[in-house]
Amino acid sequence: MRNVIGKIGVVLLASLFVLTLFPGMSWAHPEKSHLVRILERGVLRVGSSGDYKPFSFIVPKTEAEKGRLAVAKTGSRLAAKKEDEVLIGFDVDAAKKLAEDLGVKVEFVPFEWRNLIAGLVADKYDIAMSGITIRLERAKSVHFSDPYILIGSSPLVRKEDAKRFRSWQDVDRPGVVVVVTLGTSNDQIVTKRFKHATIKRITAPASTVAELLAGRADATITDNIAAVMQAQDHPELYAVNPRHPFEKDYFGYPVQQGDPDWLQFVNTWIRLNKQDGFFEELEQKWIAW
Repeated sequence: MRNVIGKIGVVLLASLFVLTLFPGMSWAHPEKSHLVRILERGVLRVGSSGDYKPFSFIVPKTEAEKGRLAVAKTGSRLAAKKEDEVLIGFDVDAAKKLAEDLGVKVEFVPFEWRNLIAGLVADKYDIAMSGITIRLERAKSVHFSDPYILIGSSPLVRKEDAKRFRSWQDVDRPGVVVVVTLGTSNDQIVTKRFKHATIKRITAPASTVAELLAGRADATITDNIAAVMQAQDHPELYAVNPRHPFEKDYFGYPVQQGDPDWLQFVNTWIRLNKQDGFFEELEQKWIAW
């Protein structure tokens, strides 16, 4: 992979030059841009959940080198990480690279999915990087970066039910209990799509996978990548048709509204790192079919 730090430096210097010569450009947002504040602080604050393999998940430090083969702790989340555990994943690596290209340190700030947007609005973190689906409802309150990966929705069921559930339509039937985490994009998907199944909504630290394994639900809806990874971690689970997801979406990195300089920098960073193959390397490292 070619080094993009030099390119990022040019963009960064140009942004600072414009801000210095024309401090009144961001009339809608009188405070300093997050870009300037991050550089002054020397720390990039990144919102992360820690419960979404392979994008952000918790494993024992002794297992970290296994990468995507490391088994994510069921029900784990960043807020409850212990001293002998570590946060790893696709977007964890991306966040570290963003901080590196900015020339600052990275600090991971925990969020729960139901409070993701509220945390950004309250300025608890500069950006959220944790496998976050671009949604219009979310875009009412935050700005999303350019997409960096295409994903889709697939059911995750117990392997013993693989013949019973061959498609999402098979899951959306009377008597079937579908569990989702409240406030996630998957919650929105089942609300829109599912008309017959019983929807069970839970909040952290409860886990949809734990509900499946315990037999308290028949299925959960998650992105196709996560479904495959969960089935890898738990052989008793089965990803339904992951190569043919029934709804397609993009992941992006949300930031606060009213800060065009920071958003432009993040988008430039994504474009340059796509061009230099960094995101392709992340896919090869963290995602396995």
